[in-house]
Amino acid sequence: MKKQAGVTLVELSAVVVISSILGAMAVPRFIDLADAALDVSVVNIARGIESASALNYAASFISRSGLSTDEVVTIDNCDDAGSLLTGSSLPLGYSVTPMDIASSMAVTCTIKHIDSAKSMTFIMQGTSL
Repeated sequence: MKKQAGVTLVELSAVVVISSILGAMAVPRFIDLADAALDVSVVNIARGIESASALNYAASFISRSGLSTDEVVTIDNCDDAGSLLTGSSLPLGYSVTPMDIASSMAVTCTIKHIDSAKSMTFIMQGTSL
């Protein structure tokens, strides 16, 4: 009996069919990753602002009671949100809908990605010095 060298056309066809099926299932997942990443980034920025606002409000409260001299950022409008973040500004491509905030009051603000319809709400606390 002769020893077989190489692969048969049937084996090669089976590999191509299986690879095509796997590729057809995987490609749509990778195409949607950019949209999913944008969703997550809007949520993460909103949650970061919300956390920074809560910390800033707590620092304001402690500073007013004379227990601390920590730096406090004055927040009197939703569009002050960027001043709470590292670099003191929002990331490029994002905007916050302006809305007045009274001192010691909580307001629901909205951050939006400028080039898409992605948006998220977050809570900001008003602070004054």
